[in-house]
Amino acid sequence: WQSPGAGQPRRKGGQELTIDMYHFAGNEAALGTKLQQDLTPLGVKAELRQVDPAGKNALYSGRNFDSIIVSHCQATDPEVGVRRFYHSTAITGAPFTNGAGYKSTEVDQRFDQAAQRLGEADRGPLYKQAQEQMAKDLPYLWLLETVSNRAYSTKCQGFRPYSGHFADSASCRK
Repeated sequence: WQSPGAGQPRRKGGQELTIDMYHFAGNEAALGTKLQQDLTPLGVKAELRQVDPAGKNALYSGRNFDSIIVSHCQATDPEVGVRRFYHSTAITGAPFTNGAGYKSTEVDQRFDQAAQRLGEADRGPLYKQAQEQMAKDLPYLWLLETVSNRAYSTKCQGFRPYSGHFADSASCRK
């Protein structure tokens, strides 16, 4: 690709570099617009394409996209929330699974080993090794982490912030 002048499109053989950026209805459209604005000065044209709920199955099963903007809820246990994005057995075509088609024997082995163990002390180092490999391979580019705000009465205690089980241990006095 030829490097453009400021604000000019990147070209190869006279053709502009354009990527399809799929998104679902909601905040993803706003994020897509922001990414579109950020890519323009680099000479990359991003075409935003909204996916309707019925179309998400076809999008994941065909993996026919340049990029996709989604919000993945990963939960508090990597076996439940993270494995489905990175383990090769999760290349199923189902929505919110390994849509990148990522395959790594090392990552698969670390997830499999961790699934057979109990406790963070035994599982943590295996997930760390998997994470280090995934960071090298970079099958996904995570752009942001969403933050949610919670309010509760001062009569209540025992909430666990940064946990998918925020209120499991909470109690309130009368």
